[in-house]
Amino acid sequence: MSTNPDTYQRYHGLDGLRGFAMLLGILLHGSLPYFSRMLGIEYMWPADDDQSLSLLLLFDFIHVWRMPTFFLLAGFFAHLLLERRTTKEFIANRLKRIAAPLVIFGSLMALLLPVIWIYGWKGSLSIETTLSSFDKGLELDSSGDLVGHLWFLYYLIIIYIGLILFRFLAVLKRAIVTISVAWIGFIIMMVYINGLGPFPGVSLFMAFGLAIIGIITAMSVTILALSASTLSLVGRTSLGGWAAKLIYSRVPILLISSAVILLTVRGVDESKPVWPLNIPDLLYSSIFFLYGYGLWLNRDLIEKLKSSATLVTLFIVSAVVYYAHLVSAGILEELSASGKTELISLFETVNILAYGSAAVLITLAFIGVFEAAIKGPVKWVRWLADSSYWIYIIHLPLVAFLSFWLAHLDRDGWLRALTGINWTAEMKFTVVCLLTAALGIITYHYLVRYTPIGWLLNGRRDR
Repeated sequence: MSTNPDTYQRYHGLDGLRGFAMLLGILLHGSLPYFSRMLGIEYMWPADDDQSLSLLLLFDFIHVWRMPTFFLLAGFFAHLLLERRTTKEFIANRLKRIAAPLVIFGSLMALLLPVIWIYGWKGSLSIETTLSSFDKGLELDSSGDLVGHLWFLYYLIIIYIGLILFRFLAVLKRAIVTISVAWIGFIIMMVYINGLGPFPGVSLFMAFGLAIIGIITAMSVTILALSASTLSLVGRTSLGGWAAKLIYSRVPILLISSAVILLTVRGVDESKPVWPLNIPDLLYSSIFFLYGYGLWLNRDLIEKLKSSATLVTLFIVSAVVYYAHLVSAGILEELSASGKTELISLFETVNILAYGSAAVLITLAFIGVFEAAIKGPVKWVRWLADSSYWIYIIHLPLVAFLSFWLAHLDRDGWLRALTGINWTAEMKFTVVCLLTAALGIITYHYLVRYTPIGWLLNGRRDR
C-alpha cells in the first residue's frame, strides 16, 4: 500500500470515459436487431424486418474500441486500487464489486435472457414455444453464454486471479518455494503411481494420465513463477525503464502488434462461453488490461495524450485506419460473394491490421479527450459514472425486449395503426435506446443508488 499522494488522485476524465463507454452498450445492443438478418446471424439475435446499414456501421465503430477501453481502464484502476489497499483488501473489494454482482445478476440473466430471446424469435411466450426453442438449442455463446453481456465481469475475475498469482510469484523467494512445492508434489505423485513404499500403485492407463497432468502442472507453475520473478527483477533495472518508455510511447507499436497477433489467432470467433474458455479472445482482452495496469506507473503518457497535437494526430490516424478496416471488410464481402478467393487472405490481413490499430488508437484518443475535457469533479459526470454500472447490468434484457416488442408490433401492423407513420429501423432504434436509458436512470436513482444494490455495486452514497 503506497503513501504517495499521487496514489489518491482521482482521474475524473477516466471516470467519465468509463461511464460513457458503459452507456454505449445500449446503442451497441440496440442496433443488433436491425442488421442481424443482413449478416445472416438471426439464429443468434432475433431480427427486425427493417434492416439498416447505418446502424451496422454504428455498431462496428463502437465495437472496435469499447471493450478494449473497458479492459484498459479496468487494468489502470486495478493497479490504482492495489496501491491504495493491501492485496487482501483488493481481493475483498473485487469479490464484492465484481464477483458478487456476476453471481447474482448472472443467475438472473441465465433465467431471463433465453425467455426474451424466445419471445424475439416467436413473437409470443408459452410453455410449448419455450420448450420447443430449448429443444432446438439457444445460440448465446457469442454474447457471454448464459451470463449474457456480463462476460466482461467473468473475464475480469479470471484476469484478477492471474494478476494476484503473478504479484505473489514476483517475489523471488515465493517463486522458488512455489516451484519446489510443485516438483515435490510431482515426485510424490510418481512414487504413488509406481507403488513405492506404502502406496499400492495404479493401473497403466491411470498412471499415464496422472503423469501427464503432473508434469504439465509442475512445468506450468515453473514457467509462471520464473516469468513473474524475472519480469519483476528486470522491471527494476534500466532495461525495464527502457522497455516501459517503448511500450508507453505516443506511438503504441507494441500494443498494436500484440492486438493484431491475437486478432489473427482469434479470427472471427468472438464467442464467450463460460466453459471452455475462448482463450484467444480472453488474451485479446487481457493485453488491454495489462497495458492499463502498466499505464498507472507511466501516467505521464496520459498527460501527453491530452495535448492538442497528439489528439489531432491520434484522431486523424484512427480515422484512416478505421476507414481502411471498413474498405477491406467491404472488399472481403464482395470477394466471398463472387468466389474470388485468391485475394481473400491479403485483405483479411489488411483488415486485421486496420482493426487492431483502430482499437488501440481510438482507445488512447478517447482517454486523452476525456482527461483533457474533465479536469476536475463534475457532479453529473460522477453521477452518470456511478449509474453506468447498474445500467450496464440491466440494459441488455431491457433493450432486447423493447426492440423485439417493437419489431412484433410493426410486423403485425399495430405500430402503424397506432401512430399513423411507417417506422424505419433508425426510428425504432432511437425509441428503444431512449426508453432503455430512461428506465436505467430512473431505476438507478429510485431503486438502486441508496439501497443495498447500490452499496454492492458502488459503495454507499450520500443523499
